Amino acid sequence: MNSIFCSDLQRSRQMAEIIAEKHNLRPTVSLSLREIYLGEWEGRYFEEIRRKFPQDFMQRGKDIANFCPPGGESFSQCSQRVLAKLDELMQRTTGNILIAGHAGVNRVLLCHMLGMPLENLFRISQDYGCLNIIGYEKGKYRIKLLNRQFRIVTL
Repeated sequence: MNSIFCSDLQRSRQMAEIIAEKHNLRPTVSLSLREIYLGEWEGRYFEEIRRKFPQDFMQRGKDIANFCPPGGESFSQCSQRVLAKLDELMQRTTGNILIAGHAGVNRVLLCHMLGMPLENLFRISQDYGCLNIIGYEKGKYRIKLLNRQFRIVTL
């Protein structure tokens, strides 16, 4: 592995640091790789959101890609920032890279790589701590491994 990237959020940074240490690397932190920002919905359970914001919650279900929670961002907006960062990484990085991401960010990347519309992003499972391996050759992505569970054991 040649480079490791992560968001500035705690889980992403911790995962990146654990892996980086094993490869004598330092992760590069990027705000552009942050999870989707849910604004007033941030940190709340979906049942609470459903109760407190019933109309918005229904609208989100009707247009998952473009709905923007109050004070937050849509998956389309998230996709724009994440894909711009991916493009930058692909332009300036050589060799194997690792992105310690978040479920929403991973789904956005995978939708792009698979040519799927964002409306289908929740058709892709992304469990906590999963591993995706993606190949890139001649301008094309190839999903080699998807949503693989693994554990990092530190002694």
